[in-house]
Amino acid sequence: MYAVHRLEHCLHSRAALLCALLSSAAFAAGCSRPSEPVATQANAQREQGTLAADGVRSIARGALAALSAESRAAVTRSPVPVLLFGDAAAASASTVTAGPSWYAISARVGERTLSLHVVREEPSPSGAAPEGHSERVRGAPAMFLYNEGVRSVTWSERGATYALEVECGRPFEDEACTHRTFVMGLAESLVRASDAEPASTAPATDPSALTQGGAR
Repeated sequence: MYAVHRLEHCLHSRAALLCALLSSAAFAAGCSRPSEPVATQANAQREQGTLAADGVRSIARGALAALSAESRAAVTRSPVPVLLFGDAAAASASTVTAGPSWYAISARVGERTLSLHVVREEPSPSGAAPEGHSERVRGAPAMFLYNEGVRSVTWSERGATYALEVECGRPFEDEACTHRTFVMGLAESLVRASDAEPASTAPATDPSALTQGGAR
């Protein structure tokens, strides 16, 4: 009888040891397995980046195609990097002119007149912000002004100074002139003419609705 009890005790002990070993092996295997969620997230981010670049190219091509032949020729002649209105209504209403050291765009959309004046400048030292320019537009120090119903913002980008203005037919009623949010968003939505080329991969900004409400 004693021998039987000893045998049962040994069997239970070996079973417990075997279970412990199997549990440890399963835990180790689970820890060594590649993290699928991380890989999936990285793939999703790459896909989003590709879609964003495609969106920028599509908007830039549309903005360039909406211009007249004369305006497209001015874009080609411009001595400084050209930014265009990405909004379809503003792009189709745009007139572009260019000179030896500047280019300009003007567009009439509803009761709003949008204009962009750009001049070539000597590049400033890296990271040096102009005095008094504590705010930023398109990643650069910017200065906002409001004068006689006209909203404007000025900044430097790629060796040129850009001055964007919004003039409203009813400056005290139109939100585009009562607050600087509109001109700031318009600046951020500008697209580079060079982004119409397939090789470009700049980040996209959806300019939709920026000129909505202009016609009243």
